[in-house]
Amino acid sequence: LPVPHCNLLVTFEKKKKSNSLFRLVGEGSYGKVFLVEHRQTKTQLVAKHMILTRARRDETDMLLSEARLCPTLRHANIVRTEEVIEEPQSIYLVMEYCKGGELFERIQKRAKSKKPYEANQIRGWIKDIFEAVKYLHDRGLAHRDIKAENILLQFDDESSPLKLIDLGFAASIKRRR
Repeated sequence: LPVPHCNLLVTFEKKKKSNSLFRLVGEGSYGKVFLVEHRQTKTQLVAKHMILTRARRDETDMLLSEARLCPTLRHANIVRTEEVIEEPQSIYLVMEYCKGGELFERIQKRAKSKKPYEANQIRGWIKDIFEAVKYLHDRGLAHRDIKAENILLQFDDESSPLKLIDLGFAASIKRRR
């Protein structure tokens, strides 16, 4: 499935001998997330395809708000949005690819092994999350949906920095004086 008006190639991974390296990496209520590759730089990214017709009016506003907000955010612990592609019935958010997956899945896997995380590891992750939240709050924004499923590991190793994702519920906050 080529993404229109874009330097990306999006396609399902086929169970056949081909050069297709792209695949579905996630699904949600409003659409799907695909692993993609930038045609010129060959950088791996993800394209979050949000189908507006699946959403109620208030949810559509939320999706459009996320599409406007995400490209303006530049912080080491918030997933970077590279491009937004708007179509009449859908939106693509093209974002950096975090190879380590969800923090939630990593914690579940570790719990099954009965091997606890080191205190320094947890301290580093908490610092990453707090720095992302502070960045948002300094800009008058509240994430409003922070949970382990909305935190990704940038790399596929235990010492990886964390990235906050999914700002669909984000809202402006008033500062107290």
